[in-house]
Amino acid sequence: MAVSQTSDEVQLRVQEWMQATSYSAISLTSLTGGQTNFTYLARLRQAFDGKDGNRAMEVMVKHGEAYMARHPINSITIERCNVEAACLKKLEAMSLRLRRQESSSITVKSPICYLYDEETNTQIQEYLPNVVHLKKHLLKFPPSDAPMDLRPLYQNIGSAMAKYISKFHELTNSILESDGPDGTGSSLKEALYKDNQMQKLKHMINYDWLLERAAQFP
Repeated sequence: MAVSQTSDEVQLRVQEWMQATSYSAISLTSLTGGQTNFTYLARLRQAFDGKDGNRAMEVMVKHGEAYMARHPINSITIERCNVEAACLKKLEAMSLRLRRQESSSITVKSPICYLYDEETNTQIQEYLPNVVHLKKHLLKFPPSDAPMDLRPLYQNIGSAMAKYISKFHELTNSILESDGPDGTGSSLKEALYKDNQMQKLKHMINYDWLLERAAQFP
């Protein structure tokens, strides 16, 4: 089956599923950038009150299959969808403490997970149209070539990121080291331990593959 046909069928199934939720969509527009999931910008039939107090007409939708969206020939564990949803739910619960790490006009945050359906591996997230992708920003404005008047901006970005990441590790480490009242771990801990395949894949890409590239291009 052609990749385009597969993508069209997946998009149709996702939109049909959304009709039975509180986020019924008029249209879905495919978004680029990811490799493993099918991601869409959904225009809703009816606005809803976001958790920030603002009315929203758009959400981001992420749907997972047992293969990579951009490379269907490559299989991948579906457990990754459960892990991401569990992580976002836990981050939302920690948001008030993490929000204190804001610096000046820079805000570091993760999107809110409004809804996750484990049966279809589909997640509805907060849509953040005005966010800045750090990697693209730094590639467009290299810090080493930045004029003096831009350095405070980069210092604020670095400070906000460092404070957020530091607090994030502090909070999540306490979660992963603790057990629940019934002797079992938290939902986040259980989800992470189930996703052994993705842990190995991430380790291979971030460490083994990276070291091999350094040896290949000394």
